[in-house]
Amino acid sequence: MTPIAFIMAYHLAFVWLLRYMNRQTIFTIILVIVLAALGALWYVYFSGRSAEDTDGPAGVDVGVYQRVKDLRLDVALFDDPVFRELKQETIPPPVSQSVGRSNPFLPF
Repeated sequence: MTPIAFIMAYHLAFVWLLRYMNRQTIFTIILVIVLAALGALWYVYFSGRSAEDTDGPAGVDVGVYQRVKDLRLDVALFDDPVFRELKQETIPPPVSQSVGRSNPFLPF
């Protein structure tokens, strides 16, 4: 969205608010928006997470990062004789059939 379109959208919204709503309703809407913003800021500021909790790559929790980093896969399954006996079945593709009309936009 270009800056001009953004400004025009806000202007139209503001004009609509002034034209179709009374001052009490506008004040209530603005108050709710301000309280929601303050609540969000309070939650982010006082969420209790310290800098040590999120010093992994890209802000990921260190505990989760360590568990994923220390994850080791057991590849013994691939050495199992039963696994080695598995064969890939080659199923031939179905015979192609013409489905529908060659030009579906032609009238009947």
